[in-house]
Amino acid sequence: MDSDAWRWIAGGVLILANAFFVAAEYALVGARPNRLRAAARKGSRAAGAAAKATENMSRYVAGVQLAITMAGIGLGWTAESTIANALEPMLSGLGLHVVAGILAFLIVTFLLVVLGELVPKYVTLRDAERSAVFVIYPLNVLLAVLRPFSWLLEGAGALVVRAFGIDTRKIDKPVIAREELADILKESTDAGTFGESHAKLLAKTLALTDLQADDVMIPRVDISFVEADISAEEALQVMAKQTHTRLVVVEDGDLDEIVGILHVQDALKVFAGLAPSIRSVVRPAVFVPPNLSLERLVERMQAEKTQLLVIRDEHGGTEGLLTLEDIVEEMFGELDDQVEHAQPRIGRRPDGRVVMRGDVRTDELCEFLGLDECPLEREAVATIIVESLKRIPRPGDSVDTAIGRLRVENMARQRITRVALIEARKQTRVEAN
Repeated sequence: MDSDAWRWIAGGVLILANAFFVAAEYALVGARPNRLRAAARKGSRAAGAAAKATENMSRYVAGVQLAITMAGIGLGWTAESTIANALEPMLSGLGLHVVAGILAFLIVTFLLVVLGELVPKYVTLRDAERSAVFVIYPLNVLLAVLRPFSWLLEGAGALVVRAFGIDTRKIDKPVIAREELADILKESTDAGTFGESHAKLLAKTLALTDLQADDVMIPRVDISFVEADISAEEALQVMAKQTHTRLVVVEDGDLDEIVGILHVQDALKVFAGLAPSIRSVVRPAVFVPPNLSLERLVERMQAEKTQLLVIRDEHGGTEGLLTLEDIVEEMFGELDDQVEHAQPRIGRRPDGRVVMRGDVRTDELCEFLGLDECPLEREAVATIIVESLKRIPRPGDSVDTAIGRLRVENMARQRITRVALIEARKQTRVEAN
């Protein structure tokens, strides 16, 4: 076998080697470590090895890049001259023998890019985890041979990037931001991986860190409370009338002087003569600041073993109340039981109007309307009306917003209880009756 034949064989082997290392690189970069670890727990040793490789990407990237570079140089050295020699006799008769080298370079580049780069890339990205499992063992063997060279290159590369203030350790520990998770969730939903209800639940779970206690709390004016010296019979009557199983207990009718929380079972103990007074069975209240995220609030409830938190500002004043039910409803939607007779938070009337409670937030309203993005800041609709009017509203007052005209339907003392969305307006203006 002559030298040209060996060069043809060597060129084919180098293209295959380049394709392998390109596939290995894309497989490790594209594979999801959690899927690999899940496969490893099911008994796949190769998946475990691939998962371990994703934790040390800088080492593998350096070795793979070295192998790809060596394969490319080797291909240029062997195949280019062989192809040029084959083309030169055909082109010399046309007086184009000088063009043979250029054509040979273009042919080698074409083969390297198509067969050695694009094809393995497309094949690998279709199933990165399976590809990573397939290549990991031969890749480890080949990189072990190249280890001294890749170690030198890895160290040199790290020194250069550190000179620019880049921490190479972060390359090995990629973190997916919450915004990226939201994008992944949307893409998965569009692809049919998640149903609409599951997608909404996951999206609301991701949004827990955005919402704070004062976004979902029961405002101060709506807190049901009793005096510390109330009788058990009176306390039970209040609970039955307001369909609550817990009440805030205060001194002298002052919500800033909270004694604790009364549970219905404790009130029954006093009523049955098993405890001397309501004050003796009151449980300690747990106070939290209004800027605490829902995620932290859930953790606090778990730590304190309670389902009710009192929101208190920096001056010690009571701002509101938050229950576990409020947080659950924030994620799953409103939960109506058989004893609740209050109007729903938001709904559509037969005439097309959307009617809601005053404490409904703009993001809830936008979600009800089916808007992908809400053009309004996240506030209660009652707050938007009050801030626009710059006075205490009256029934019939209306405010134009980017999503429609909000009209005050009902008031309780000086508080907006029901709001209607009537019609859309492009410009914001205020009208008052």
